[in-house]
Amino acid sequence: MKHSLLFAVAVAGALTVQASGQINGAGAAGYLERGFRMFDDLNYTGCIDQMRAMERLTPSPGQMEEARRLTALSALYLGHDDALRLLQRWIADYPASARREEMLAAVGDWYFHRSDYPAAVEAYGRVDRDALDSYVAADVDYRQAYSRLMLGDTEEAMQGFSRLARSDRYRAAGAFYRGYLEYAAGNYAAARTLFKEAAGNAELNDVAQYYLAQIDFVQGDFSGALSLSRQLLKNDAVEQFAPEMNRIAGESLFNLGREEEALPYLRRYASTTDRIRPSAFYILGVGEYRLGNYQAAIRSLGHAAASDNAMGQSANLILGQSYLAEGKADGALMAFEKAYRMGFDRNVSESAMYNYAVAKSEGGRVPFGNSVALFENFLREYPQSEYADRVRSYMISGYMTDNDYQSALKLIDAMNRPTPEANAARQRALFALGTREYSSGRLTEALDRFRRAASISGADRSIARQSLLWEGICQYDLERYDAAVRSLEAYLKESRRGDPNTVIARYNLGYARFSQADYKAALTDFRDVIAARPDNRMLADAYNRAADCLYYGSDFAGAADAYDKAFALNPEAGDYALYQKAVMSGLQRNHKQKIELISDLCRRYPTSSLIPAAMLEQADAYTAVGDNNAALKAYDNLLRDYPASTYARQGMLRKAIASLSAGRRKEAKEAYRQIISSYPTSEEARMAADDLKRIYADEGKLQEYSEFIASVPDAPQTEASELEALAFRAAESDYVANDRTERLADYLRTYPGGVHEPQALLLMAKAAEAAGRDAEALEYATRLTDRYPHADVSEDALIIRAEAELAQGRGAASLESYRRLEQSASSPRRLQQARLGVMRTALMLDENATALEAADRLLSSSAENLTGLQEISYDRALALSRLGRNDEAEAAWALLAASPEDEYGARAAVSLAESQLRSGNAEKARATADALINANPPHAYWLARGFIVLSDALRAQGNGFEADEYLRSLKSNYPGTEAEIFDMIDSRLKQQQ
Repeated sequence: MKHSLLFAVAVAGALTVQASGQINGAGAAGYLERGFRMFDDLNYTGCIDQMRAMERLTPSPGQMEEARRLTALSALYLGHDDALRLLQRWIADYPASARREEMLAAVGDWYFHRSDYPAAVEAYGRVDRDALDSYVAADVDYRQAYSRLMLGDTEEAMQGFSRLARSDRYRAAGAFYRGYLEYAAGNYAAARTLFKEAAGNAELNDVAQYYLAQIDFVQGDFSGALSLSRQLLKNDAVEQFAPEMNRIAGESLFNLGREEEALPYLRRYASTTDRIRPSAFYILGVGEYRLGNYQAAIRSLGHAAASDNAMGQSANLILGQSYLAEGKADGALMAFEKAYRMGFDRNVSESAMYNYAVAKSEGGRVPFGNSVALFENFLREYPQSEYADRVRSYMISGYMTDNDYQSALKLIDAMNRPTPEANAARQRALFALGTREYSSGRLTEALDRFRRAASISGADRSIARQSLLWEGICQYDLERYDAAVRSLEAYLKESRRGDPNTVIARYNLGYARFSQADYKAALTDFRDVIAARPDNRMLADAYNRAADCLYYGSDFAGAADAYDKAFALNPEAGDYALYQKAVMSGLQRNHKQKIELISDLCRRYPTSSLIPAAMLEQADAYTAVGDNNAALKAYDNLLRDYPASTYARQGMLRKAIASLSAGRRKEAKEAYRQIISSYPTSEEARMAADDLKRIYADEGKLQEYSEFIASVPDAPQTEASELEALAFRAAESDYVANDRTERLADYLRTYPGGVHEPQALLLMAKAAEAAGRDAEALEYATRLTDRYPHADVSEDALIIRAEAELAQGRGAASLESYRRLEQSASSPRRLQQARLGVMRTALMLDENATALEAADRLLSSSAENLTGLQEISYDRALALSRLGRNDEAEAAWALLAASPEDEYGARAAVSLAESQLRSGNAEKARATADALINANPPHAYWLARGFIVLSDALRAQGNGFEADEYLRSLKSNYPGTEAEIFDMIDSRLKQQQ
């Protein structure tokens, strides 16, 4: 064991100077004599003053030579910056002087005292040593040897120090440095002899004893090392010795079996130095562990466990036991696995595996660890281990514990005669995989898993029943309503009293029957849901759907009452209930109430997707009560506020029809012309053109009609030619039947601007989109939306256009396309699609206020059965966080994080933990990450991110070892390939190096 502590030995070596002349003389000789005397007395400042005074007289050349020499040497010994210049100038001016070699040596001294060892060696190398007297020669030998030692030239340094054996002044110093060189080379016997020789010198005794203690320790003489280190600590010899001597004393006591005595020394060592040896950490950790000081043991052993040797393996084993004693199964599991894999000591590996099994049974987690493979490997290596039976028992449940359901199924399916336990595990694995597939949107695969889980006989009937429920949900989402009804009815038939999922099953059954138009049966289901009193959101929706069923059954009063109750339960999103109640009032001929309710709707929910339709209904109600002026104003308001919507066009068309019915032909003609001029590519324009043509025909003014139509770009043709219609129908049929677009392309070339051009362009855009040809899809969608902005198919094209623009990285253009769709959406469903697009794209562009507004509008309406609720809630929280509204964001993420099986629930948990960590609340962040990890969600990427934020939280709490071990284990076991995960791991580990 080597130590690099070196002490330069200071040995006096002033040059001797001959005195001459009269000390009291007033001439040059007197000044020179007084300068000599002051130089000998080490009064170098006085010497310089005498020499400067002498130079003002008329000294002889010899006197001037001596004066300049003494001045240069005095400047050297005073440390003046110009000393080197004075020395070099003297050497240049007096090349034949007998003092030349001494002055060359002095140049070497100038570099030596400034620790410029390369320059010092070079300068001493120019000195003729034989021309020096023995006193100065010894100085040169010592300083040159020391310089070579500092430069790592050990062979030359050894030779130089060896020459000092004959020097009375440097004999001890030479012996010490030769001892150090022997010690550094591992020649401890020779080093011991030389250090003992140096110890005879009072100045060198302590430092020599320091190295003798090191040698005793390295050679296993722990009693000798203990004695010397204690003596040095008692004497308080050199401050720098204390940390290392505490270590030597502590480790020596440990090796002598006196562990309790060792701890105080090692604690002092650890508290007084930043560079602590792993061996000291190990001994200190073991001692703390045996005393039951597990937290202290963890802190010390965490440093020793990084050593890649037998000591490091043992440190990991005891570290794991310390974690277990503290109830920290995760840290224990990682430490035991590391100890097992290191393999330096088979007994330690065997014990580590047993302890690994214990930690696993207590809930320990390793990121994406495969404990079964580890157990299998253990049994291959240690088939006769006393722990073998215990390990085998863990293999049975290992895959399930690790949630490696695919591997569990593969293992069970390979069994010739699966045991009841194996079948139970198979059922649990199938059910768990089914929920994962469903959460990931793979509905067909999920349905297959649930069917298999439900069909396993003799297994857990509860899981079988829940599988039937999930079967029904999958089939409903796949729009297989008959099958959904059968599965959900089967679940309800087998469900037990008090089963909380019964309400969910009945709710989904109601929707399935509603989708079959079996409103009577659906009404019964929704009433059952209402009787169960679920949470307000579901209850309000059940009232809405029950009201819809009553509406379709023409029970308008009953429907109105149910809509009332839905509104009262969830007024924040009560736009649908209020709108439908207004419609019921109109159906009951209470048009005044309808008008009032719609006014209330517009006031309460100004951003609702139902507002344009409601304004149209209100105008119709005004017409029904004979208030034509109010109706006309309502139509005009609709056109003003929602000019791009289909409801505005419908309102104008109704206004024209009403005017025509009332005999106001002029007003009707003007309204029809306005529709055609404003929305020439719309279906309403085509209908207006038909009506307008009949009016002009009745008036005998068809030529005027033709001139008007010709004056409007893209005005509707009343009908396609027979050939054009046949060409389009053939092209459309070929596309639908054979997925071919050649005939559609021919149609577009042959009939540019044809009646069916919008539909053909949409089909071409869809085909390109399905094939992944984004540029081509964008081209067709853009042609359609720009040329036919009011066509019915334009909304489909806008979605294709926005998605293609986003795929090309044109986020701003995509956002604008979604905004166009938001303005022109003809249904609540289309408006929901538009607002989802706005929200997602705005977040990508960091337009967070826009994203938040879109999310709030989505969540504030019940007009459409909202899909992607978790995504909307997550994105809303993300926008809040970016806007600095952290408390609101964290509250929203916390709600989502309660369902980590959903991808957005897992994402929310990670975002919540990261936000808590940024706010300085590491404990909350750790708890949030722990909850996510314990839930073991099926989303590998977000689970990995959970482990990373857990590591960050642990590090923030001062637990660097466990933080690093999580990262290392994640790096080794993560099954994904995302570079981002590995970059995050590597950057954190690198920061700790």
